[in-house]
Amino acid sequence: LSHLGDPAAASRIEPLLKDADAGVRASAAHSLASLKAPGAGKAIATLLSDGEKQVRIDALKALGELGDRAQTQTIAACLADESTGVRMAAIHALADLDDPTSVPDLVALLDHENRDIRYHATKALQKMEAVETAPRLKRLLMDQQPIVRTGAASTLGSFQDRSAIPDLARLLTDTPFVRGAAAKAIREIIEEKWSD
Repeated sequence: LSHLGDPAAASRIEPLLKDADAGVRASAAHSLASLKAPGAGKAIATLLSDGEKQVRIDALKALGELGDRAQTQTIAACLADESTGVRMAAIHALADLDDPTSVPDLVALLDHENRDIRYHATKALQKMEAVETAPRLKRLLMDQQPIVRTGAASTLGSFQDRSAIPDLARLLTDTPFVRGAAAKAIREIIEEKWSD
């Protein structure tokens, strides 16, 4: 039905959000998002409390695809979900929505105990071009986890934050992966400087 391109099809798809089969519920969420029918965001958001983790993940992906900023805070609430997979999906959905009001929620994740959550938060901020978070990201250049240092370096490079060059330079003796990210970030910043 979602391929029909007819928003009126939403009235036939929406009841499937309550289907007994988890796969059907998840597919219905994606179909509604594709239709972009009025009220689709609110309907899909009902699945964020679904008992099946994968359904919650698919609902978040659908909401990100839909781009309905009215659901920003509903999505942000999923950052506290018991499932790491759901929290990751919520991070990506917020990045897709690109709603500045969610930046503080993402910044708070930079202190999360899970390294993958910290890393994906840096990438979300990068996608959202939240350059105001650069000072906080610089602190992550000293994170104990290489993947987090890599994410922070990459994000600072995309921000073209010249003040980050000394901190990035210190990573040039880090692990190969981190060194590569730091070198690329410095190059991005310098090339931007020369283009001014």
